[in-house]
Amino acid sequence: MTHVSTDIRELPRHTEKTATFFSNPPRLIIACCLAALIAGCGTPQDSPDAAGTLTTTTTTTTNPTNSNTLTDLDRQTAFRLRSDFAVGLNVDAGWAAGLNENATLSTDEPFRLRFEVEAAGNSSAASAEKQYQLQYQHNNGPWQLMPAENFPQPEKVLELDFNASQGSDLNNAWQFLTGNASSATITDDGNDTFLHLGSGAEATIALGRYETLWDPAQYTVDIRLPAGEQSGAGLIFGYVDEQNYNRVELNTDGIVSVERVVSGAAIRIAQGVTNIDFDRWNEVKIVLEENQAIVDYNDGALELTAAFDAAIPASVLGLFVPAQSTAEFDNLVIEGAPRSPRISIMASNTFQHGAPTVN
Repeated sequence: MTHVSTDIRELPRHTEKTATFFSNPPRLIIACCLAALIAGCGTPQDSPDAAGTLTTTTTTTTNPTNSNTLTDLDRQTAFRLRSDFAVGLNVDAGWAAGLNENATLSTDEPFRLRFEVEAAGNSSAASAEKQYQLQYQHNNGPWQLMPAENFPQPEKVLELDFNASQGSDLNNAWQFLTGNASSATITDDGNDTFLHLGSGAEATIALGRYETLWDPAQYTVDIRLPAGEQSGAGLIFGYVDEQNYNRVELNTDGIVSVERVVSGAAIRIAQGVTNIDFDRWNEVKIVLEENQAIVDYNDGALELTAAFDAAIPASVLGLFVPAQSTAEFDNLVIEGAPRSPRISIMASNTFQHGAPTVN
């Protein structure tokens, strides 16, 4: 059984909106018509006929940090479930049950939830835009925020692009643990824009300033080492803190290594030798599988499997340049495992955000 709850923060009196979502942070502006889906799981706890009873529970709160907060609470005045995902927004058809009635819905089939919320009080704050959060509960487990992903198996891909606007302040895009932003420049060679990263007496380590709502399963980066210079480069993953993380490094001798840094000391886990093409882009891919990291260099030219003694922590991707070296980076891609969420808000082509609703 899946329960859906609205954690009411703020919303205008007698105002209804269509559902939308923000990917960062995972906060929802909920409204009167919501497209959602419950995914089948196949576990013994799930209903054997691939259906589940959906009930709604309303929790109302106010925002104590808002000086315009009302003394009493907003409230949900009505809800209704619609099993016909494609019917028009204000068409009186396709309902799964009557007004304020729970309904049994099939898993792996999208449905829509329509509800009405009334803001409390009569002050001017009641007419200000307000926001709500939607939560769900599965099999009496903890209440969790509703994710927003398409179905089935939504693609989880984040590309970190380099562009000229980042050049003015790379600290906004990267956290420099060692070295600083002055060692990095965004370069445009007429065909592409990439990051040129150097180091001085100490190595440069930069972590990406980004967030995802899923754990990474694969990192892919193009690295170019300049000929005729002392150079090397690497990628940071499984980052815990400045003294504990994992890295893949390649150098001008053609050595590709996987190391675990523990309390600041590097321990080599795996190593291989290959040909490095200088002044050309070389693809480095890291695939994470529990406590293993599979490193692929240039589409199979070299493949390493590094086994760690514990599961690899999920973390952002980092770039590494050893002391007195330079390297260039491009086409940074982070991917997550494409699995269907248990329950999710999803996009609907039937109505647009902000479309007016009628009772």
